Amino acid sequence: MPNTYEGSRNTMLVLLKSTLLTLGIGLTSLFGLLNTSNVAWTAAQTDSPGLAGILAPEPPTGLWEDDFLTTGETWEEWALAAAEDVMNLYAIEDDTPLEEQKELLAAVADRLDTIEIALADDAYAKIHEPLAVLYGKLKPRYDLAQAIFDTLNTNPAQAKLEQLAADREKIAAELTDATDYLNSLRGGEDWLAYLELSDAADALSAAKGPKDVLQAVTPVVRKVNQRNKLEDQVQQEFLGRKPFLAIVDAVKAYRQTTNMKVEKKDMTGLRAALTKLVSSIESYNESKASADAKAVHKALADVKSQAPDGGAQVEDAVRAHYLNYNLHIVASEAFLDKVVRDKHNESSKVRDYVLGANVSGTQKTETTVGLDVKPSDDGILFDLVLNGVTRSNTAGVTSQATVYTAGRYNFTGRKEIKFDGDTFDVAPARVSVSARNNTYAASTRLDGVPIFSGIARGIAKSEAAKRRPQSEAIARSKVRKRVEPEFNKEANEQFEQVEKDLQNDFYKNLREAGLFPSARNFKSSDTHILMDTRTMAPNELGGSRPVKVPYDGPGASVDLHESAVNNTFSQMKLAGKTMTEKEFGDYLRNFFNKAFGLNLKPEEKTDSYDDSGDDSTAFVFTKEDPLLIRFSENEVELTISAGLKQQRDDDIPPQRISVPLTFVVEGDKVIMEAGKVGVSPVEKPESLQLQIARAGIMRGKIGNAIKRQELDANVEIADKNDDPNDDKVITIKEVSFLNGWARIIVE
Repeated sequence: MPNTYEGSRNTMLVLLKSTLLTLGIGLTSLFGLLNTSNVAWTAAQTDSPGLAGILAPEPPTGLWEDDFLTTGETWEEWALAAAEDVMNLYAIEDDTPLEEQKELLAAVADRLDTIEIALADDAYAKIHEPLAVLYGKLKPRYDLAQAIFDTLNTNPAQAKLEQLAADREKIAAELTDATDYLNSLRGGEDWLAYLELSDAADALSAAKGPKDVLQAVTPVVRKVNQRNKLEDQVQQEFLGRKPFLAIVDAVKAYRQTTNMKVEKKDMTGLRAALTKLVSSIESYNESKASADAKAVHKALADVKSQAPDGGAQVEDAVRAHYLNYNLHIVASEAFLDKVVRDKHNESSKVRDYVLGANVSGTQKTETTVGLDVKPSDDGILFDLVLNGVTRSNTAGVTSQATVYTAGRYNFTGRKEIKFDGDTFDVAPARVSVSARNNTYAASTRLDGVPIFSGIARGIAKSEAAKRRPQSEAIARSKVRKRVEPEFNKEANEQFEQVEKDLQNDFYKNLREAGLFPSARNFKSSDTHILMDTRTMAPNELGGSRPVKVPYDGPGASVDLHESAVNNTFSQMKLAGKTMTEKEFGDYLRNFFNKAFGLNLKPEEKTDSYDDSGDDSTAFVFTKEDPLLIRFSENEVELTISAGLKQQRDDDIPPQRISVPLTFVVEGDKVIMEAGKVGVSPVEKPESLQLQIARAGIMRGKIGNAIKRQELDANVEIADKNDDPNDDKVITIKEVSFLNGWARIIVE
């Protein structure tokens, strides 16, 4: 396997010069854009040492020979060669020719390709975990190194052209997305005419240069930006939706690119900024510290200010691996249907006048509400599905006879709903009905009269049979008129309430807690829905690209990146606070209850409960990163940075207390085990003996607080309904950790 694919490699996608020209940037626009007769690199820049001095002189932790050899004996030859390729990349020196550096990058890319192929092949399932670990450590470093190499060897004039072409394509794509969005809505054609999106797209396609591009799209941008001048607030809010704001953002980016100066630059400042970026990222990988995250942002800003392409290539690499979504939720249609499925039974009396007969009797109706997911790239699209059957037993009385009828009326309702992350767009319901009436008996005034009674009943039943098509049509109409308004009313009210609760409670609480996602993505397929969010404040970092393939099973998965947890910790405002153990527990519980609308309650005291030490000692949390978490291979490491204030003994200065935690699902239990607690001083202690004593106290304090726990793997999600087989319980099937990600699977 390794040798078979060793020579394969995915090439980087680039925009060819010929493609740029065909996009409408002709020779006249080209020379007008450059506005200079000399855009070549200087001799010093041509002889740039490339990656030399920017990357560390040796691979980081996790990418040494022993790490590659975890793939097993059959992969040993490949592992040794791959480790050597990585070592050679980090060993680049000033005199290493650029062409050779390019070859070294290509060799590492080949190794990544091999890992990708193996990870996609179940035949290598036994070594998927060590391969995934290697991939998770190597891929971000390779992508950044490749982006740096390409940036250092970019012609600034060509970089501007390529960025203009990419920005222009982005504008065209956003115009298309907005058009598709409006076409999917009732009344969308009026908005299409108002915004003149089709005219803008045509003008953009025919544009000869930047001036034409901006003229083509400015009318659309002006209408979106001036939406507050519309008299209707609903219309103002509608034009403030994501598809239209995305057009404005794309045009803004294009304007910024047109203003970008094309000039020769000294590489010294850029190389220093790139070196700082790499070292800051490596420090963050080791520490997860907020100071290192802030340093990454600053270094990236420096790179963007000095790179000939505005730092586009480097920013893309950093964004993919350090500023990405940090929460992914995937749920199957079957799982969602289980969650929302609602079954009800009801009985009622029948009193009606149909086809000249007084009809009376009883009817029983069974209804089930489910869900059918539909494909959408700009929101979650689904049908709320109502299935039901009404069974009736009635007597129709006329002056001539009484006819007894059993009826069965099956009905199906569908109501399309789209969720864009903020609002539910609810379409009118569509209800279809099938009816079947069966006349099973009749009575007349001649009952009891020999011969004639049978004839009279036969005639009555025959007359009823003749009228059955008409009676069934009437029944279908009545069922539809009864079901459709009720279905519409209840569904509209429920989703209106859900939207209010979402905005006024959940989202409001998240905003107040500083945890509202800075980026969101919602979409659906025929079988699953996907929700991506990123919790990340300014100067914080986000998630990476998950190594595990997206979940496609029958339940649901939650992929949580450690950055989402650490960014949440930073919003708890624990830094510098002094709290007893009880106060700390109350503080955490209150924060999560308020931020996420939970109802966590204090743990009930038992006979063995002892809180005598609560008032005698208190944690004094550090001013930076009092809580940090790391998700590694099948383990969670919680780090608490705090000192201890003691009434009866000397205070203990700040210590870093690391607690390894493992989670295992066994049957209907999720078992959490705490490993050996590690303690190290934040600052150098006065003596080793004193530190050993302090570490022992802190180790005992934390060890007593964090013990083995057995959590129920079965979680009740809703009240039971009229279906005896629907227990409204979901079960945790898997809890795993890998490369900074936690995955929880429920069914």
